[in-house]
Amino acid sequence: VPIFYLEQLRGERNPQLATRNGWVSSDATEFEVWYKENKGSRNVQLTHIIRYLKGWATHYGQDFEMPKGVAMTVLAATHHEKHSRDDIAFLETIISIRQTLKKDFSCKMPVKPHDDLLRNINTLSKRQAFFHHLDALIEDGEIAVKTTKKEKAIQLWHKHLGKHFPTY
Repeated sequence: VPIFYLEQLRGERNPQLATRNGWVSSDATEFEVWYKENKGSRNVQLTHIIRYLKGWATHYGQDFEMPKGVAMTVLAATHHEKHSRDDIAFLETIISIRQTLKKDFSCKMPVKPHDDLLRNINTLSKRQAFFHHLDALIEDGEIAVKTTKKEKAIQLWHKHLGKHFPTY
């Protein structure tokens, strides 16, 4: 649970977040504003993609270190590829995320304190495990969007997203 300290309730509030290294400037409302600006007023698809990414992280998170939910939100919002079909938009978004992270494995918080949201995946073995599962998700996603059998596509997505993907 994050702990914040406000210098004052009105005006220049300057919220501070408690960390292991002391207090740092951090305003959750700035992130909310950033997200709403990136999401747009009616972008339900981005919300679905974020839920799928968080579901994927939760599904595999018991076995190894996965990015936190806020990192998944930032990655999805900055790499969102729109499409009329959610499954194709999700696949194109995770492909874009993979391409970016292969070049530079970092995800900067778009507002204060601008820290790296992927700092918990700080070893080669953790990154290899992350990319192994991401590559498997992409491979099965490519099959799922090409298949004409709805049940097969659902089975492939469900394999990676677990209970976080509807089975209807």
